[in-house]
This record gives sequence, structure tokens and C-alpha cells, in this order.
Amino acid sequence: MSANPPKNDAWPQPKRWNHCWVRFGHGNYPPPAPGLILDWRREGRQWKAWVIWLDNTDGPWR
Repeated sequence: MSANPPKNDAWPQPKRWNHCWVRFGHGNYPPPAPGLILDWRREGRQWKAWVIWLDNTDGPWR
């Protein structure tokens, strides 16, 4: 296995993505985390999304 994979072995670039803030409940602790929406769909009157986020839970509020 090479440390420099060929270009055709790289992860595909998403066609589109949007920034979001991920909240864990209704309070401010932990604070909202920055995230990227990779896919979303509407279910009834709500939107559901597949999101990746930066885990920022290792902070001074613990």
C-alpha cells in the first residue's frame, strides 16, 4: 500500500454541500458545532439531513 494513492483512488468530491450549525439539545452547553450537510430530504413538514460535524465537546464546560 502506497502512502501516495493514485488520483483515481481518492474520495469523490461531493456535488454540493451546505454549512450548518449542529445543536445538541436546547441549551448552550456544549455550544453548537460547525457541520456540513451532505444530503437532505423532506419528510412531511420537516427536513432530515445527513450531517458531519466537528466534535468540540472537549471544552471548558465539562
